[in-house]
Amino acid sequence: MIFIARWKVALIIGACLLGIVFSIPNLLNQNQLDKLPDWLKNTVNLGLELQGGSHLQLEVDFKTVLKDQANNMLDDVRTSLRKEKVGYTALGLNSDKQSLSFILRDKNQLDEIKKLVSKTVSGATVTSDSEGRINLALTEELINAKLKSALEQSIEVIRRRVDETGTKEPLIQRQGTDRIIVQLPGVENPAEIKSRIGKTAKLNFHLVDHDLGNIEIDQHGRPQSPLPAGTQILQEVLRDGSITYLPVKKQVSISGEHLVDAQFKIEEGRPAVSIKFDSIGARKFAEISANLSSCKRSPTFKVKKSAGC
Repeated sequence: MIFIARWKVALIIGACLLGIVFSIPNLLNQNQLDKLPDWLKNTVNLGLELQGGSHLQLEVDFKTVLKDQANNMLDDVRTSLRKEKVGYTALGLNSDKQSLSFILRDKNQLDEIKKLVSKTVSGATVTSDSEGRINLALTEELINAKLKSALEQSIEVIRRRVDETGTKEPLIQRQGTDRIIVQLPGVENPAEIKSRIGKTAKLNFHLVDHDLGNIEIDQHGRPQSPLPAGTQILQEVLRDGSITYLPVKKQVSISGEHLVDAQFKIEEGRPAVSIKFDSIGARKFAEISANLSSCKRSPTFKVKKSAGC
């Protein structure tokens, strides 16, 4: 006959009773749950298999990512050739949209120009032929890095937008090389989630209108005197939570299409955003900085973004 000590029996029975007590909240509705003490309100979050919900499979448009990178490379090459006053023709992207080529007017410059574009464009292989044509193609390392970055950024953006809906324990993960799986337990309207996830963010840079000087703004952000044409009032939330208003020029100084990358990071213990422009955006930023520096004024930008960022 098997003998089991009484304290073991009591421990097993106690564990079973505790399991029953803590499982009871899962059988109650919300009104009944509200009457329970806080320590007993925890319920098990049912997954997609038990609760039902939405299952979405998204695909990252890598072709566009690589095409944009090739276009940035094209802008850099064009700027470098013009700066060095190099004669060329037929500069443009090739049919694969991941490489570009151009033809030198003077074939004797072939070796010299190959070295020039190699220094100008990082992450590209440079080849040439006997006709004076120079080809530039994205390296495999750069392509893989861009694809990985695009996938990670896409997952992060999706996660932020899903979190805004209040969905509990969503599953967002990579599948294969170019797809993202999104599982949302309890969400019965996938169209709404698809609409939120699919919103395209638009980012523009506008200059603060320093020439306007101080203007009186009421508590609702309305100016107490007429604004000049081309100026608008934007709200700014300061670090202490207070709100101020600034006159901002409506004209877009640098559009978001020239923004290559933007990353959140911590600098000296403080949050910051690091941005990188393509050659056109960098040139515009430099021109704006130079023009404002001549009148001893720093380029104060306000970022205006659409919903979905």
